[in-house]
Amino acid sequence: MEPPSFEEAFQEFKKFIGDNVLVTQAGYEYDLPILKRHCDEYGLPILTNPVLDTKAMFTYIHPEINEVVSTDFLIRYYDLNTDGIHRHNALADCGVIARIFESILSEYEGLQLDHFTADPNRMMKRFVIPEMYLT
Repeated sequence: MEPPSFEEAFQEFKKFIGDNVLVTQAGYEYDLPILKRHCDEYGLPILTNPVLDTKAMFTYIHPEINEVVSTDFLIRYYDLNTDGIHRHNALADCGVIARIFESILSEYEGLQLDHFTADPNRMMKRFVIPEMYLT
């Protein structure tokens, strides 16, 4: 069986997500630029769904953190038990990101914050994007 083309997979993904809010980990700097590049390449419109990024949301309330806010960092920070979870598996990672998101939302509630604004003045430690994604 031949895998679907990018266009076919993207159309199925759009049907699957509908108009729901998407939650990512480092999506503002990684997933969304890659998706935009592929959409541009295939002449497809980029998603218009709202997107929340756990890395940006965490950085918004923890500007004092100097470490790279990776998934592993957030797992350690929130002391999440990931025993038995096969990391770097798409479905399993979605579950981990959901738990991280819930932890961040709990912190927002504790701080009585009812919003998040991506603030360009608050810098996040970045990771190096592999060369294969830049061309």
